[in-house]
Amino acid sequence: MTEVIQEIDRERVEMLYKSGERNFSQLDLSQLDLSGLNLSESDFSESILNEVNFNNCNLSTCNFSEANMSHVQLKHSNLIGVDFTLTDLNNAELENVDLSQSILNEADFGGAIIGNVQFYEAFSKYCNLSEST
Repeated sequence: MTEVIQEIDRERVEMLYKSGERNFSQLDLSQLDLSGLNLSESDFSESILNEVNFNNCNLSTCNFSEANMSHVQLKHSNLIGVDFTLTDLNNAELENVDLSQSILNEADFGGAIIGNVQFYEAFSKYCNLSEST
């Protein structure tokens, strides 16, 4: 993982996305409340997203590869086609989400709360689900 460049807040994320920006890689967004946002097609690769609230978000086709997303909240969110390759999702909350057509290669869902999740045509190789409920 490369060094994280900068921290930004919710207002800046919204403004950048509305102006057409989709590259949010290598940022520290820890503990932000991004609930309810449409951030589809964004690149969050190698970002620090610990404890981020992504509830009720459209995150379809986002790239979260190699991101640290421990304790993240992903309830009632659209996650169709996301890339969670090598992503740390320890103790994440994924409830009522659609992970159809997503890539979960070597994703770590250890201790995650997983309920009512759709995995239609999702691709997973060496995904860790230990201690998840």
